[in-house]
Amino acid sequence: TYRRKATVIISGIFLALLLQKQLNVLLLGRNYASGLGISVTQLRLWIILATALLAGTSTAFTGPIAFIGITMPHIARGLFQTPNHRIILPASMLCGAITAICPQPTEERLPNVQVMKSFSVSGLLMLCRILTIAPAK
Repeated sequence: TYRRKATVIISGIFLALLLQKQLNVLLLGRNYASGLGISVTQLRLWIILATALLAGTSTAFTGPIAFIGITMPHIARGLFQTPNHRIILPASMLCGAITAICPQPTEERLPNVQVMKSFSVSGLLMLCRILTIAPAK
């Protein structure tokens, strides 16, 4: 199974490397990228695929803690609305700690019931973050 996971991670890295020039153009804006002949919709689908391969497989390798580590910088950036890493780094640590601890009281009260784990909470937060991102102009 490790070979399969390694193959998927290598495929995701390869795909991300193939997309790097188009991603840099997309940073300049959707209209600029379209003007240079890049299909923004298709590029976004490829980005989602590469991200899913990399995030999903690394989470499968290491468990929910890796998923929290992957998602919390994005959550913190969305909460604080700043690209300043002096704010994002401690905010990511705080968000990660809160997300890891939040399900614990529920798990202690309902030991025989399947409840949401930390990765489910961070997954919901990440989904909310993705859905609230304003489209690039």
